[in-house]
Amino acid sequence: MRYVRRAWWVAGRPERLPRALIDLLAGADIVWHPHGLGPDPAAVPAGLRWPHPAGGTLTAARAARGFGVGEVVGAQILVALARLPRRLPQGRRVLLPGGHVVTLRPACLRDRRAVTVLDALCGRLQQPWGLESQWLLTGWEGQGVLAMAADGRPVAFAGLVRDEPGAEAVLLIAPAWWERGLGELLVRELVTAARQEGLKEVWTHTFSGDAVTVRAMRSAGLPVAADDDGISMTLSLSLDPAPGPPRQSAESSRPSVVRQGGTGP
Repeated sequence: MRYVRRAWWVAGRPERLPRALIDLLAGADIVWHPHGLGPDPAAVPAGLRWPHPAGGTLTAARAARGFGVGEVVGAQILVALARLPRRLPQGRRVLLPGGHVVTLRPACLRDRRAVTVLDALCGRLQQPWGLESQWLLTGWEGQGVLAMAADGRPVAFAGLVRDEPGAEAVLLIAPAWWERGLGELLVRELVTAARQEGLKEVWTHTFSGDAVTVRAMRSAGLPVAADDDGISMTLSLSLDPAPGPPRQSAESSRPSVVRQGGTGP
């Protein structure tokens, strides 16, 4: 029964594949090689090497013991499900304070081009964004959400790159959508996602003196710690328990990387 739930989980969202494999192949090291085949094929049995839906290769290795036939076949089925063509994830409409409406939906592999365009519009920090975007859009240690305007154009992207026990946040907002409350909305989305993942902290990097990003981070209703060296600034949030009954154990997330140009989101 657990395997059936895992299969449905991956069939609905292929970016969940890495975590499903980690769950299925308990104790195994699952490695994604985005730009090639990975180790020498002779070092990894054929049954433990799979094509990743985003490109490159996934491999599995476990030193303690070998893999059973059921594990190998189960992993192959999960990979096949993740590679099936599917519709884009469903979204929900949100009304911003100024009256503009956006649709938020989970980001997926097919959004790679849209996220790349938003990154170019927002200006680049000195980060390996090409690799980072793969982490976010494939679910490999990350997750993201895309904001769409009423005409269907992508106008913003927010994501978390897990770095246990916290996460680094990425925020990309098209310049025409700054100062509309979208930054605040996306920061709250990231904090909620971080809490659901049980993370302890969320952090973000931006430009020194960026008051707009500071305001967006503070909108989560949590204390913001700032480390500003006059050139760049890191904003950090420690997550307290989610509000409302039942009372839960303290969870945290770490404010992350905000990418933007000009004054901010």
